[in-house]
Amino acid sequence: MIDLHTHVLPGIDDGPKKAEESIRMLADAYKQGVRLCGATPHVVLHQEDAIAHFIKKRQESYRALSAEMEKASLSFPKLILGAEVFLDHDITRHDALKALCLEETPYILVEFPLSAPYNPYWSEWLHSLIVRGFRPIVAHIDRYLHAEKMLSDFHGLAITYQINAARFRSFSGRRFVGRLLSEAAPCIVGSDMHNMAVRNCDIQIAFTKANKKFPKKAEALFSGTAMQMLKPYFGGEKYDKIAY
Repeated sequence: MIDLHTHVLPGIDDGPKKAEESIRMLADAYKQGVRLCGATPHVVLHQEDAIAHFIKKRQESYRALSAEMEKASLSFPKLILGAEVFLDHDITRHDALKALCLEETPYILVEFPLSAPYNPYWSEWLHSLIVRGFRPIVAHIDRYLHAEKMLSDFHGLAITYQINAARFRSFSGRRFVGRLLSEAAPCIVGSDMHNMAVRNCDIQIAFTKANKKFPKKAEALFSGTAMQMLKPYFGGEKYDKIAY
């Protein structure tokens, strides 16, 4: 399975504080069947130097985690670096925006305010990203207060919807997923894991429930669609980085 929305890098956002917990999270994800994780820490772009500052912190965190992973006699998913970008304004004015994509791809994970009043400019900001060549992934579409309005306004845009694995645990969550699958836009499942306590991976049980409720679409939701998205940008030797 592929999980493109995780907060596994230590000491950078509201995910794990120490690399030791990151190790436990990644080892648990591997046991659940995850073979590739997108490390996507939160970033807010309100200052001109926000991207450069974030990239520096992300690299330091990644180096610290990589060192601990090399010491551990455990199996882990492969990691690719990205970000979860808070979209509370049009971010396309930032020249270094490409650095926030999932490595060499045009895919950028974006999130909106969860409970703020609906903003009719959200679809325009997504469109601005698409015009510049980005392919937005809307993070945890299932969590928004205005999810139905968003689905309506975003219809027809070249975007991907990411669903949190935890949503498959409830009947209402699975019903929302069914509603989402009726949209033309591609959908992927991500854990959005932050820790080992209350926001852990949860992918394995989600896949089991999805395979029962949506047997023809479960494989695509948990791996197939994400692989199709990434593979064109990891040709040749780079493909080894994401191949099972």
